Amino acid sequence: METVNQLQQQYVDFLSSLYSEGLLEKQFQNIQILAEDEPQFVSKLLALYFEDSERRLHNLATALDQTDVDYDKVRDFAVPLYDCNINLGTQRVNNVCVTFRSCYKSKNLEGCLRCMQQLKDEYYLVKSKLQTLLMLEQRIVAAGGSTPIVE
Repeated sequence: METVNQLQQQYVDFLSSLYSEGLLEKQFQNIQILAEDEPQFVSKLLALYFEDSERRLHNLATALDQTDVDYDKVRDFAVPLYDCNINLGTQRVNNVCVTFRSCYKSKNLEGCLRCMQQLKDEYYLVKSKLQTLLMLEQRIVAAGGSTPIVE
């Protein structure tokens, strides 16, 4: 049976790896600090992020799959996705959003389609990593500990 200290160290190591891999920025740390008084805050926020992101990715893919692409509609789906990723600190997803923005502004369908695939890849990677982080957090709390803040 793992001790609280061991679980907390696993959490710190895993979160540190997400920062070093460029998957997360320190903005995520600010969210954790806000969550100190409400333990379920991060998990609720991430559940909303996952649901919203998947809906927006689906809508973007549908908009790009049209015979005559409406780039204003593409922008309308992309901007909130970009904003959400800035606020959450998902750096690599956000980097693709920046490239995607230049593609839809220039009405570059090939570039948009390439970015769309990159967006999906990066989003599902960060989703998987964040779900692992949440599971570690749940194990720490179940063992009677608190989630450490990684600086």
